[in-house]
Amino acid sequence: MKNTTIAIDLAKSVFEVGISDRPGHVAGNHRLSRTEVSAFLAAQPPATVIMEACSSSHYWGRKFQGFGHDVKLLPPFYVRPYVQRSKTDRTDVKGMLEAWRNSDIRPVPIKTESQQQLTSLHRVRSTWMAARTMRMNSARGLLREFGIVFPAGAATLPDRVQSLIEDADSAVPMV
Repeated sequence: MKNTTIAIDLAKSVFEVGISDRPGHVAGNHRLSRTEVSAFLAAQPPATVIMEACSSSHYWGRKFQGFGHDVKLLPPFYVRPYVQRSKTDRTDVKGMLEAWRNSDIRPVPIKTESQQQLTSLHRVRSTWMAARTMRMNSARGLLREFGIVFPAGAATLPDRVQSLIEDADSAVPMV
């Protein structure tokens, strides 16, 4: 196996790919679409593939591992200092290749599909809980403007608000 490193700057539609055959040297750059990058990596001999850890990097990491590559995900926070001049896709690739030379930067483990599914469920639940809390606090604040105060907590608020709405003599304007 040749000591080749392939750095990929992931994007929504067009990926920047840089190939390094020796430290500090970029032998080639390519701009590839989503379908092209997959075919390109499948055709490459086994190499070290580096990417910044991001939302889609785990998917691509598993895919590229399936092609026989050794995939490493670098924390973006540690790659940024290696990006010289203005931030472009090409300079991001060069920065990843430079950061990869630093042995102090530890790669992020690639998540399995089941780990990603569990993380996604937690994220959805967290978003729902935040939205629910926001709505309840908004209702409390609006009712407080009419002199109606409810104690903190989610358990009784919906029932109390419902009874206020149903009560024809309540102080809440019906508009």
